[in-house]
Amino acid sequence: MSRIIMCLLVLVCVTISTPALATQKVPNDHRALAGMTTGKAVFDVNISSAQSMLMFFNVIEKTVVTLKDQGVKPDFIITLRGAAVSIVSKDSEFNSEEDETALIKKISDLKQQGVYFEACNVAADLFAVDTADLFPGVVLVGNTFASLIGYQNQGYALIPLY
Repeated sequence: MSRIIMCLLVLVCVTISTPALATQKVPNDHRALAGMTTGKAVFDVNISSAQSMLMFFNVIEKTVVTLKDQGVKPDFIITLRGAAVSIVSKDSEFNSEEDETALIKKISDLKQQGVYFEACNVAADLFAVDTADLFPGVVLVGNTFASLIGYQNQGYALIPLY
């Protein structure tokens, strides 16, 4: 008798929960992205850890996919300043060989998806970075503070990554 009651309870639970599961929607950003065709963002990166930078670059890559999947073309710029400039240069004291290889690959992958990278010359001077050693795909600019001012005035959303 108790087996019959247990089976009936399981059947009732499954029957009740199945419609609830069927009506669950995949999370999306339609409200925030309503009417947008292009998502303009400038990422202000001032990180002194290669592992943190890789994690943020992975999240940026997921954001590219998220926007594309929702019909919005990403227009992303990554500005690197402070110690972050050292991290995106060869033989950095902040990087292991594995970190350097992973960062070069991730930058290349993001560039192929249309992400633009720039490094601050002021920071390069402060951190004694030989600008010839910047990773491929990273463009040297005079001052990323000036870049951030310009991009925000052009309508790019500022996303600080510290």
